[in-house]
Amino acid sequence: MMVVLIAAALMAADPAAATTPVAPVTATTAKPPANDLDKVVCISEEVTGTRFPKKQCHTKREWKAITQDSRDTLDDATTHHETQSPLAGH
Repeated sequence: MMVVLIAAALMAADPAAATTPVAPVTATTAKPPANDLDKVVCISEEVTGTRFPKKQCHTKREWKAITQDSRDTLDDATTHHETQSPLAGH
């Protein structure tokens, strides 16, 4: 009831405001990603020791970087393992 009285008082004070249309904000007014690589992708991973999955969200560009970093790390570990033996100093 109080809101109606306040709205009526504001309209009476400025009649132009009462007739000015206001465009509704909709989801279609939001900007779509400029590139497909900017689209956010979420995955759920199972975590040992819990029934609840862990949700991770990144852009496709970030997922590609994460994948490449993992491959590089694995390649480095494999390369160093073949060339350096832990018993080489003994």
